[in-house]
Amino acid sequence: MDNNAHKMGSAPWIWYFTNKLLNPMKVLLIKAFEDMPKEPTKENTTHPNAHALIDIRDWFLENLELSHLGQPYYKLYRALWNLLIIKYNCDSDYAFFLDVILEKWQTTLWKPRNRKPGVQSRYWKDDTSCGETK
Repeated sequence: MDNNAHKMGSAPWIWYFTNKLLNPMKVLLIKAFEDMPKEPTKENTTHPNAHALIDIRDWFLENLELSHLGQPYYKLYRALWNLLIIKYNCDSDYAFFLDVILEKWQTTLWKPRNRKPGVQSRYWKDDTSCGETK
């Protein structure tokens, strides 16, 4: 393991995940989606939930703080959202799995933004929730 692994977090799998999985996948995903003729839009998708995902994608990407995040990660997040939208729109099994996960999520004890008060990501433009103001 690299001597800088401690900078990535306390768990040894963080270094492996970042260097062996995430970074190579990031390059492949960005390239694959840059070569796509069109990204998913409400005009070229049919499922209402795909349309909702498009709205969420656009809202999410608008709120990323690019001055901190950088263009490669913006492209990665865009590619991941587009992959999710395409799979949801075109693959009924995948859509079913995502629906079931979201239904289950609503019944869990998930605590949104379970962080210290006033702490937010430097990669996010505004400390608001779903477009609402404080």
